[in-house]
Amino acid sequence: MIYIYQILLFFFALIMFLPVLIALFFSSSIRKGLPERFTLYGKELKNKLKAVDRAVWVHAASVGEVKILKKLPGFPWKNTVITTTNITGRDLAAKIFPDTPSLLMPLDFIVLLKRFQSLISPVKLIVLETELWPAFIYVNRMNKPVLLNGRLSEDKFKFYYSVRKIFIKILNKMEKIFPKDRENFLRFKKIGVSESRLQPPLNFKFAATRPAVNNSDLRYSSHAAPIIICGSTHTGEEEILVEIYKKLRSSYNNLTMLISPRHLKRVEKIKLLLKDKGVDFKMWSKITENIPERTVVIIDTMGELSKIYSIADIAFMGGSLVPVGGHNIIEAALWEVPAVTGKYIDNFKSVYNIFEKGGGVSIAGSEKELYEIFYDLLSDKKRAERIGKKSAGIIREQQNNINDRFKEISREIF
Repeated sequence: MIYIYQILLFFFALIMFLPVLIALFFSSSIRKGLPERFTLYGKELKNKLKAVDRAVWVHAASVGEVKILKKLPGFPWKNTVITTTNITGRDLAAKIFPDTPSLLMPLDFIVLLKRFQSLISPVKLIVLETELWPAFIYVNRMNKPVLLNGRLSEDKFKFYYSVRKIFIKILNKMEKIFPKDRENFLRFKKIGVSESRLQPPLNFKFAATRPAVNNSDLRYSSHAAPIIICGSTHTGEEEILVEIYKKLRSSYNNLTMLISPRHLKRVEKIKLLLKDKGVDFKMWSKITENIPERTVVIIDTMGELSKIYSIADIAFMGGSLVPVGGHNIIEAALWEVPAVTGKYIDNFKSVYNIFEKGGGVSIAGSEKELYEIFYDLLSDKKRAERIGKKSAGIIREQQNNINDRFKEISREIF
């Protein structure tokens, strides 16, 4: 079966040859990464790889998976080599783990993967989430491969379930699979993963820490007026949030709302919306002093939201008023901020279940409910503080569980 896959992949590569050639001409990033994908390394990198020997090969697809590596207790392990699927992930891995070789994973051809193997002589393979390329797993089948934070999205699950007779052959080459939560545990089980391979869920998203905040930046200084931060918002949500903001202003005139769109390309549309609604606004990147009162601030920079939550009195988790699936509550909870979400939270259902059970989140089933929750939290600061403290307590409890479990797991997989 694996050789049929290799033949099909070869013919697909032939079909894609001309489009890739054109892309190479126009894209410097593709040209930059191509040699590594074909295991063509410069002398310095090749010597660095050879010096590792008997490596723990860790594959993390992109930025999200690389960030999970940072949360693994004791990582990087001795003689670790990191591969990623894209350049962004590779560059982040090199930045976070400067003493660990980080490079792009070879294309999924047996000959290239074996060539890479010959350089590092891996004795263990650790894969993050669902990077289960057939040839990649096949070549490493003797290296006791382990899947950490295993995840099958609903769409992926439907596809893999339809071809489960083929997909299970890949999964059965894994020594152990640690799903990220109960929901994914059941999905792997339904596909047919044996109980000897499938392990109890272990979600590393909880193994997060507060990011450092620059105290000299006046935007992060203390404030008297209440602030609601709406993180990772999507199309259709800003209209609702702005209307609620205007309504809340009748009771809380000095209220400020910060809106951080999930995609920065939507900043201009949000500016037009606010102009149309007659709401004063400022851009986060242009503020040099304290956060202004009685206005909406659009967060127009990347990578700051997890720090900006530190100034919030209430945090709204975007992607949940429209059927996107919600976003992660943990970054806000780390700052003891009471979090509010809409009802569309399928992407993080298991995480929200934990917070809801512990009283650490408020879930709004409608726009009216969302307004009422905001109003109640603004009216009762002590209640808001209690919810925020419960959220932070939930994270500490989960982190203790992760650390204890991972110590046991490390003894099992190494």
